[in-house]
Amino acid sequence: SKTYDQVQPKIGLRWTVNDAWTLYSDWGVGFKSGGFNNQGSKATVDGYINTRRTAAGFNTVKITDDFNKEVSTAFEVGAKARLLDGRLTLDGTVYDTTVKDMQFFEFFVGPFGLLRVVSNIDRVKIQGAELGARFKATSDLTLEASGALTDSKIKKNAVRTDTVGNKSPYTPDYTYNLAVQYNHTFFSNYDLTARADVRTTGPTWFHVVQDQTAPTVFEYYYPNFARADYSRTQRDAFTTVDARVSVARGGLT
Repeated sequence: SKTYDQVQPKIGLRWTVNDAWTLYSDWGVGFKSGGFNNQGSKATVDGYINTRRTAAGFNTVKITDDFNKEVSTAFEVGAKARLLDGRLTLDGTVYDTTVKDMQFFEFFVGPFGLLRVVSNIDRVKIQGAELGARFKATSDLTLEASGALTDSKIKKNAVRTDTVGNKSPYTPDYTYNLAVQYNHTFFSNYDLTARADVRTTGPTWFHVVQDQTAPTVFEYYYPNFARADYSRTQRDAFTTVDARVSVARGGLT
């Protein structure tokens, strides 16, 4: 058994410059509890995988039977504005986050079957900016746009030392969303709402090993077996479109 705890202070400052503009800044600490992998995970990885990687001249993978808590320290500075008599709303933020012992979930495959483990990335830096706008064009029509750019980097990773400098897993390079919403009342007590959203998510890595190759346990049994190509662990940018229409009468849809 183990106990995981963390003090999580949070500090926020707000300055209302005038009726239109508000500036703010936030700093805080986040926490995710540690836990346990399947018993024998370390012995399995050492016996089946690390012996092959060492023989092939690759760094070993340091998996343990338990994993540490994840602690993030985040700082952001932003501004909010209400312009054109409240018809236009703007939001902008820049942020800087340092994650210590980021928990990374992955699978290992070999003669032992399928092994699922969580490891810790010692230190990850995530920086970025977000911008959003909402414009009420008419009493019925609202337009929205938002986007974010993110720069992430693995600063230290004792589990896989050759991944330092790679991007943080599960962190898209950018996202943006465009939306239009139409609301109209007809026949006195019927409300029509129609909305469409177009969202794009940028390229995203799903592993700490990126644009690299690594030996697999199968090479030991089949010498001509190709090494794992981790460039395939990146998902390309993709776009989704969501649309919905609803009619409500007397509070019932």
